[in-house]
Amino acid sequence: MYAVATILWLFVLSRVPLSVAYPAQSVAYILGVMGAFVWFGEPITVWKVLGCLLIMAGVSLIGFAPRAS
Repeated sequence: MYAVATILWLFVLSRVPLSVAYPAQSVAYILGVMGAFVWFGEPITVWKVLGCLLIMAGVSLIGFAPRAS
């Protein structure tokens, strides 16, 4: 799985600017929270929800920021 993830990451880096790719990678934290809830039954607290919302807001701000030419 690590080899596949590495190849996928290299593919993403060849297509997307680094300033967009790394912040978008933080979405993995949100997927981790969801996966822990679904597969391991971990509770989703208000703090986890707020943290995920902050991550999504940050990624959105970077994604919608105007690009320098």
